[in-house]
Amino acid sequence: MKKDIKMRFDRIRLNNTYFYHDDDFENKSEAYIKMMTDLLLQLKEEIDKKGLTEETISDWFKRDKNGLTAILTLIGLSHETFLRLISFIRIINDEDLNNLVNRKDWPDKEEIYLRQQILEMWC
Repeated sequence: MKKDIKMRFDRIRLNNTYFYHDDDFENKSEAYIKMMTDLLLQLKEEIDKKGLTEETISDWFKRDKNGLTAILTLIGLSHETFLRLISFIRIINDEDLNNLVNRKDWPDKEEIYLRQQILEMWC
């Protein structure tokens, strides 16, 4: 009987997944979520004051480096999916789609490369 119980406990110990509580990870996660929540509340206040316009959103993106991430989170779109969508739009190069996304105002590859070089020099 004791041997049978010991075997059961050994099997449980070997086959179960144990979850450990990591305070550091929890604190970082909570801080990140709070930061995103605060960003979205700031955007809401700005939209309440100025109205929902293209200028309001674009200014907000320019002002805060986490603005795009906050908006993507709000609409339920991952950063990776967003980048894939941008790549798809660039590759397809459809006239109607380009008009829809205002592609004529997007930077070209050379301009993007120059911006990256400047950022690398300053960072």
